[in-house]
Amino acid sequence: MDGGPVNNRPALGKLPGFAAAGGESPLPSRQFWCDVSRRTTFCLENGVLRWRLRKKWACRVDPMNLQIKRLTLAAVLLSSANVANAQTATLSITGRITSTPCTISVDSAVAIGEVPITEFSSSAVPRSQYWKDFTVTLGACEISTLQAASLRFTGTTAFGDASILALTAGAETATGFGVQVQTKDTTHGSGTNVRMDGTQAYAFNVNSTKNTFVFTSYYIHPSNAPSMRSGTANAAATITLSYS
Repeated sequence: MDGGPVNNRPALGKLPGFAAAGGESPLPSRQFWCDVSRRTTFCLENGVLRWRLRKKWACRVDPMNLQIKRLTLAAVLLSSANVANAQTATLSITGRITSTPCTISVDSAVAIGEVPITEFSSSAVPRSQYWKDFTVTLGACEISTLQAASLRFTGTTAFGDASILALTAGAETATGFGVQVQTKDTTHGSGTNVRMDGTQAYAFNVNSTKNTFVFTSYYIHPSNAPSMRSGTANAAATITLSYS
């Protein structure tokens, strides 16, 4: 047997109690290691060297240390058994939030009624008691959900003034008169003569919750109009709503 050092450890032949067939020898060490060199198997445990020539000789292991290792192995195996397989999938949601189409309505008939021709003797317009308010109502949608909403008026104009709506022609139609419409709403605007050629938009205040727009109407006898003659004084215009 070779008595030289193995793995930089002391040579076995120099250890006390070394025998040819095997044995053990105390060493001042608390290390534990086993090694196989050629035909010799030896272990160092707690300062005691045990060795055998037979290669199948097993080192005596600390039962507590072995139990800890077994528990550790069991924990690893159990942990591995409890690992669940994971799969992923993509959830796709499609759709669209739509707005309800808006509508507008206006008073069925703006009845100015009868106005004495003498009201125009010293003024182009009569006193306010002969003015008639009407309301345009925005419906079927919430004004607060809109970015913008406005009205345009289109009709036949008269006397070269886009703010004067011509009377509907007829055999008994009054002459020298037209209809003027003015904004009269504290929320959306007031005091502006409405153009009847469709070139001007009158906006709702969409930041408010008020979905009605108040206007007022009256007859007018401009200075460049022909002589006044009494008669029916009907007129019509189209109101267009634009919104987004």
